[in-house]
Amino acid sequence: MKTTLRLFLAVILLSLVACKPSPQKAQAYYSDITKPIESVLTIEDELIKVINANMNKDSTQSVTDKKDKNDKEVKIANKALDMAFANFCLQISTSINQIEGIGKFDNSATLHDAALDMLTEYKTVSEQEYPALIAIVKIPDAEYTNEHDTKFFDLSDSIDNKLQRKISAYIQQVKLFSQEYNFELEKDSVN
Repeated sequence: MKTTLRLFLAVILLSLVACKPSPQKAQAYYSDITKPIESVLTIEDELIKVINANMNKDSTQSVTDKKDKNDKEVKIANKALDMAFANFCLQISTSINQIEGIGKFDNSATLHDAALDMLTEYKTVSEQEYPALIAIVKIPDAEYTNEHDTKFFDLSDSIDNKLQRKISAYIQQVKLFSQEYNFELEKDSVN
């Protein structure tokens, strides 16, 4: 009877070990989770480039010495900024929907939830801090002051700090996930 019980327990343990998903399946799941995040990061980089291109303001000059750009140039720059921001917001929503559609892996939603948490923070800053930042970017050079400059950098720091916390939490979950399922992360991936 003891032998039968031991044999039965051994079969159960082997079954549990054998049922664990392969490293290839885990890596494919990780890739599915990462693609929507990479899309947001790419679009955010484009938005930041447009913001930086429009931030060539010199707050040290007096207001009377500042010259506005040609109205046509300002309108084009603002339109590019609005378009980049709209693309960013759209990509965040699209990526959230993609992540929500992926679901759990091996009865665990830890990586999924960390990715969704990070993208939700992106959505929050896109609704709160980014519009205020963009409003500062759109201030005409002649009206731009040191206070605007300070507010711009404060908002930038706030965005960076909020997102960095969520990105770090996601990266931690990625590392744990890759260790648990025994696959290596690519050097250029999030790690």
